[in-house]
Amino acid sequence: MSFLKLIVRDGVLLQIMVILFYSMCTGLELIVRIQLEFNLSFSSSMYYRWEFLLCQGRRIFVVGDLNIAPAAIDRCDAGPDFAKNEFRIWFRSMLVESGGSFFDVFRSKHPERREAYTCWPSNTGAEQFNYGTRIDHILCAGPCLHQKHDLQSHNFVTCHVNECDILIDYKRWKPGNAP
Repeated sequence: MSFLKLIVRDGVLLQIMVILFYSMCTGLELIVRIQLEFNLSFSSSMYYRWEFLLCQGRRIFVVGDLNIAPAAIDRCDAGPDFAKNEFRIWFRSMLVESGGSFFDVFRSKHPERREAYTCWPSNTGAEQFNYGTRIDHILCAGPCLHQKHDLQSHNFVTCHVNECDILIDYKRWKPGNAP
């Protein structure tokens, strides 16, 4: 995980905290209870840090492999107990739809899009058949980039993401592909 603080000076001082995540998954069958408790505790402590920064008026972007598919639409083989997983419950509690502060940028732009997976089992060739899960995320919270704003009517997604072409023509790079 890396922390990067950007300061842009063009008459306005903007501070953006970018949090990049990369996590390794060894498979749920290999994760023991103590690891689960540590991961949930670590994730919760990060969330409280983000909330603290938001209270200071900062913009927060959480980007990368969070290793959590938040909803059944984000996984090809979600079972009946899918939503009951404690990590999913925690993750969804951070999102605006559940009363949290963060927007899931992809779901904000594409609320009904299915089969938008970012991870596939590599040992089975599942990527060819798009049999996977969406565990890589872009979350954002905080005020928009306008100088005058109120949080009731302005936020980063409605002011800067909804009209943007980001995530419309995403194509995964593979060896042999030419740009």
